[in-house]
Amino acid sequence: GINYSENYFQRIDIEKPNILSDHETKFSININLGWSDESFSVYDHPNVIILRNDKNYSQEKLFEIFGFNDFENINYYNFSSTSPYKKVQIDNSLGNSKSYIEQFYFSEYNLLFQILFWFLIIQIFAFISLPIFYKLFINLPDFGFGFYKFFGLIIYGFIVWLLSSNNFINFIFTDLLVVLIISLIVSIILFIKNKDVILFYISRSKEKIIMIEVIFLITFVIFLVIRYLNPDLWHPYRGGEKPMDYAYLNAILRSINFPPHDPWFSGYTMNYYYFGQYLVALITKLSGIPSNISYNLAIPTFFAFSSTTIFSFSSNFSYLYKKSKGLNIDWFKTPVISGILGVFFVLIFGNFDSIIQIYNMFFGNQDMFDYWRSTRTVSMVSTGLEINEFPFFTFMFADLHAHLLSIPIIISIITVSFLFYYENSSKLIVMKKLSILVFLSFLTGLIKATNSWDYPLAIMIVSSSIILLNFTSNDKFNFKIIKSAIYLIFYLLISRLLFINFDLHFIMPDLSLSLSSWKTPILSFLQILFLPITLFFIFLIFYLDNFKSRIKLIYPKISLSQKQILIIIFSILLLIMIFVFLYDFLAILSLFLIIFFTILVVFLKYKFYENDSRLYLWLSVMLILGFGLPLFTEFLIIDSDINRMNTYFKFNFQSWILLNLSSSIIITFILNEISSNSKKYFFISIFTLIFFIGISYPIYAIKPRVMDRFNNDFHGLDGTKYMQNAEYSQEGNWIDLSDSYQAIDWINKNISTNRVILEYSTDLYSWSSRISINTGLQSVLGWDWHQKQQRSLDQNQVTLRKKQIEEFYKTDSYQYLEDFLETYDVGLIIFGSIERNSFPEFPSRLEEKLGDKVTKLYDKDNYKIYEYNAESK
Repeated sequence: GINYSENYFQRIDIEKPNILSDHETKFSININLGWSDESFSVYDHPNVIILRNDKNYSQEKLFEIFGFNDFENINYYNFSSTSPYKKVQIDNSLGNSKSYIEQFYFSEYNLLFQILFWFLIIQIFAFISLPIFYKLFINLPDFGFGFYKFFGLIIYGFIVWLLSSNNFINFIFTDLLVVLIISLIVSIILFIKNKDVILFYISRSKEKIIMIEVIFLITFVIFLVIRYLNPDLWHPYRGGEKPMDYAYLNAILRSINFPPHDPWFSGYTMNYYYFGQYLVALITKLSGIPSNISYNLAIPTFFAFSSTTIFSFSSNFSYLYKKSKGLNIDWFKTPVISGILGVFFVLIFGNFDSIIQIYNMFFGNQDMFDYWRSTRTVSMVSTGLEINEFPFFTFMFADLHAHLLSIPIIISIITVSFLFYYENSSKLIVMKKLSILVFLSFLTGLIKATNSWDYPLAIMIVSSSIILLNFTSNDKFNFKIIKSAIYLIFYLLISRLLFINFDLHFIMPDLSLSLSSWKTPILSFLQILFLPITLFFIFLIFYLDNFKSRIKLIYPKISLSQKQILIIIFSILLLIMIFVFLYDFLAILSLFLIIFFTILVVFLKYKFYENDSRLYLWLSVMLILGFGLPLFTEFLIIDSDINRMNTYFKFNFQSWILLNLSSSIIITFILNEISSNSKKYFFISIFTLIFFIGISYPIYAIKPRVMDRFNNDFHGLDGTKYMQNAEYSQEGNWIDLSDSYQAIDWINKNISTNRVILEYSTDLYSWSSRISINTGLQSVLGWDWHQKQQRSLDQNQVTLRKKQIEEFYKTDSYQYLEDFLETYDVGLIIFGSIERNSFPEFPSRLEEKLGDKVTKLYDKDNYKIYEYNAESK
């Protein structure tokens, strides 16, 4: 896990290395053809680094510098170890189920009935939250109906998680049902108490509510169909995180209390932000639908959650803007357009690379559309291994990963923060403000437990709203500072207290920063952010042009002098010189320029008391944060990152959401600034062009994505059925996955307890760890690199386990076998296709050495599962 950047070698006082890359070879000539898929360039054919030891460091010193251990000479027989991470306390009862699969009581029903039942449970969550949150949205035209389903899930989920984390209940169906019934009773009581008000606002908003329900249904069905066409939960060539996500989902489903056990590091709890996978496990256990199907139902569900929350935010913001300007405030006109565009801009659009690919397909030498390439446009021209993923790809590729699951949370934080700021302090009693702040604290803690990368952004959004609320009030300056400080302390303290159970069991990885050696080329920057940049500058041009007219009405004598004209010409020449001499820094300069103009408009709106100044002030925070995040990645990286892969990925993904969401609102501002037919036609032309650029990605990407699998013989939602007819080549050996499918099915039907299993740990993104992935059982070690990332303070223990597992499968030592099994409390020993290819003689050695201490539980098609019993003589 070393970041081999130039800065790294400077820090350890070693000359810049010579890096050899294994490019395409023709006629013994090594040819650099540019970009290649990272599964090839990072994992399969990594760069070779040659260093010169000018300082004459000893071997021990070099090992110390690079953080290596001498594993060639390690004493594998020393099993004593300590770790800063939390050990797991396993309850092996599984809620008295006879088998793991028995808890999925709805598994035998028709797929259509399973989908409808899943959908019904989502509707129940909406009813739970409506009587609790209606006052938050009472002044909005849609009555907040875009949020109630999701809010119901997270509130109910939090209650279950908190009770289970403190051992008041178990994470089993009966206990979940009891909590659900109590939650419904409380909601019914609150509904009856406030029936007249709630029914009045529902009646007033019924057309809007119907539209939001239609949007939820349409977006759910769209991604349900995409998952139906390709439900596979593993891709052999693209990599992806489905195996980890599925392993963690199954591990949570096997857990009785929280935190859940780690399926890839036995004996310990997950050191991961698992709350998103937990929410999916919650619906899975409540619905009784098997996880191999619920995984594929969760993708369209969270897409629909994201769609309705985005629609609600954008349409309501647009409505309030029109209202502030005293314009026609028919919700079904501009606000609805803004809401729908918000869904398209954030969740459906792709970047400019799709147009380049389409051009190449028609006029170049590209045969088919490469849906993967569009998320690697920066790394195609950079050595930083940057990932520039965007939400449509995220949902289409369908890794049930943290950044997908956190999207509706970050939209909720944006919306509630805006409501906290916009509702003038004189209209809000202190208790209501504190109630909203408590809910913001909850959402902030929730996002930390779901996707910790979003935690700093959540704090910045909420803190900005608190500060803006107080500093735009009429209070004295000192009082503004005191109130802001009190609110911020209260907010952060409550957020910490609500999720203290998560924080006590989660150790953050090393987050130290260093200067980045990479810069984003200006063309790559424009490819990714073409939409918000284009719309912002259209708004800026229209606004400044109209502002000039408004200024003349106030100051009619103002005109441009010759001196001012010369300054403008000089500025243009200066910009040309900057372009020529500072090309590598153009992206950075552009970001600073956009942020400057954003602040300039805020100043002008407040200077001349424009009616929408409070709304634009808050929007400017979104824009500044949105453009500031990629600016951050141009200067700094996380030290533990692979070059700047994840630093760039995580923060630019957040930037996409902020800026494209803001763009749907900027549309409303632009429409208000159109004061002539020429501006109208200009805007329509540009907008039509950028709309077709954005929509071209999903149009061309969906088909190659759904075809990108082992075979297309099966369609449905069973994410594991691909194994029945698939073969996979690993380390030169062909593996029939149906053998694993049958063994996994046997384990899930017959092993109810959370036994520790041993399976050989090989390369990540391969068929390695297939038993722990598909059963959720604790493996001594799963994918080692993921564990090193999640246990950065204990990486040597991860490497040690991997070496010890290899030694276990090839040793002749009875004592080593017994010590290993006792140390890691192994209950089941796996000998399948992976183990057979590397250690064909292992079964005979195991049976000979351990005798009656091992019992063969399963033996089919050369797939063997042994049970270890330490009590046997």
